[in-house]
Amino acid sequence: MGWTYCYEKPQNVKAYMDSIYTWASKSGQRRVLASAIVRITEYYCAVEHLQPDGTHIIWAGIAKLDYPKGNRAGLRFGYKTMDETVHPFFYNCPEPILNLLTPTECDGANKWRRQCRQTLSARRARPKLSNGVMLEIDNPPSLCGVTLHRATVRVINGRRLFHHPAIGDFRWPSVRKYSYRLASPGPASQRSH
Repeated sequence: MGWTYCYEKPQNVKAYMDSIYTWASKSGQRRVLASAIVRITEYYCAVEHLQPDGTHIIWAGIAKLDYPKGNRAGLRFGYKTMDETVHPFFYNCPEPILNLLTPTECDGANKWRRQCRQTLSARRARPKLSNGVMLEIDNPPSLCGVTLHRATVRVINGRRLFHHPAIGDFRWPSVRKYSYRLASPGPASQRSH
């Protein structure tokens, strides 16, 4: 399926998306049991499908969300709906939603669920980004011509920043996309540039 765009952004995006995954037809009734918006652009929900014979299954609904700015056509909100059976290639489904899903024999859905659980495990294993923590980045990005092998977390007035000696303080909203760990003291500290 393609994208659907609207001229107005819903006042409550989560409730709007919940309504899209709630409907009744000859094949049964569907309702959202739990849902969440993650990273502003990902919507996840557990959908209960009550079939005409009384049996029910609970599957994952997923949508990509878009908030276009400066669009000449005046479009303000877009979404692309899908479900776990198409194995969407984003894996940030919250654990409470995953825990509601009933078993399935669909290979794509099972692979997607496993990848979501691996993402959750990896996130739990990461160090907390608290003030003073020095991180060692395994797949370092480059910023201002400097490869960020290491960065120190600084919390200033409740705002999390990162510090590198050659750059100073900087914002890094995409830090969680990188693989990092607590920096070990010793010779590796010479690698900060």
